[in-house]
Amino acid sequence: MNVSASSVEPSPGVHWSKILLGVFLYLIVSVTIFGNILVLMAVKSHKRLQTVFNIYVVNLALTDVLVAVTAMSFYTLDNILGYWPFGRIMCGVWIFFDYGMTFVSVFTLCIISIDRFWAVSWPIHYKSHNNTKKAIGMVAGVWLFTLVLWLPPCVLDRVQNDVADDLCIWDPSLNKIMVIVIGVLGHHGSFLVLFGCYLRVLFVVRRQRKIAMAENKTNGATASMASRRQQMASDINTCQGSETDNIPSVSYVCENDASNQLQVPIMNKDESIFDSSPGTSVEPKMGDRKTVKPKSRVTKANKDARVFITLTYIIVGYLVCWVPFHVVYDVTAIRPDLVSDLMYSVVFWLTYFNSTLNPFLYNFSSSEFRTAFQDVLRGRHR
Repeated sequence: MNVSASSVEPSPGVHWSKILLGVFLYLIVSVTIFGNILVLMAVKSHKRLQTVFNIYVVNLALTDVLVAVTAMSFYTLDNILGYWPFGRIMCGVWIFFDYGMTFVSVFTLCIISIDRFWAVSWPIHYKSHNNTKKAIGMVAGVWLFTLVLWLPPCVLDRVQNDVADDLCIWDPSLNKIMVIVIGVLGHHGSFLVLFGCYLRVLFVVRRQRKIAMAENKTNGATASMASRRQQMASDINTCQGSETDNIPSVSYVCENDASNQLQVPIMNKDESIFDSSPGTSVEPKMGDRKTVKPKSRVTKANKDARVFITLTYIIVGYLVCWVPFHVVYDVTAIRPDLVSDLMYSVVFWLTYFNSTLNPFLYNFSSSEFRTAFQDVLRGRHR
């Protein structure tokens, strides 16, 4: 992801300010590694977390560990020393992993968003077609797409552009065509996918909530009317003949005057106005049309709301960590003189920080993951 890993002049010595900077940056690296390894251990030790969807979560955590090990740690040392100490070959390797691993991380967030979009928009199709093979194929596709997207510009830059051994640079101003391709497919394209899925889930959640609220009001009115009818029936001591309200197949069967007992009104099953079953809400039955039971609809609305919250975490993390870099990256390709070294370093580290936040913004929002984390930290397995 970098334009230049060594954007400051080499300093003759290491000062206390740089020591403190190094401690702070390596603390971020350590938290990133620890948090994502905790995710991997939680999934491995808890069978309930070994689901098809969590294949994406495992890939995200593994990728973020690699971001910390192969990209963040080397860039931290470069920031402290003020120059690249590992030579040209390692510079090429670092640039490849720097872009590559962060791309895989972002693309994995995209397939997580697409998966949630699929689950909310077409739940029946999702349930019948989502499987382990398909999830593994999606993950493999992410890695292959990243390789095809980033390997050619990385190699071409190493061949065409000559830089000093103590500098590690991938300069957008020297690779403008590749900047456009990478920007469209890797940066702005990812944002459009994430934001588009988010808006669709938001639309579905709002629609489900409105329907559920309307059905709750209808059910409340129906229950109130049934209660009033039952109260009226209890006041009847004697009744004969059939109902005269032109409701077909409805009759009252009553005991004689000496009895205070009243049989419950009996309605023919094939012409019942309401049909109920144990554990479900009573709902209208109109012909043979199948309808979603209110209780099931409320459950689905709640699940969709949780999906929306998950995507909100992802979107917020992505906006905070990546949008500033997108802006600076594009400006650097056109007018590099407008971007200061400090500005670039800050937005550059923000992209790394997304890998630090992922275990918190996504996994810690799940009660199952929180329980699993506690078990792992306490040495318990399930």
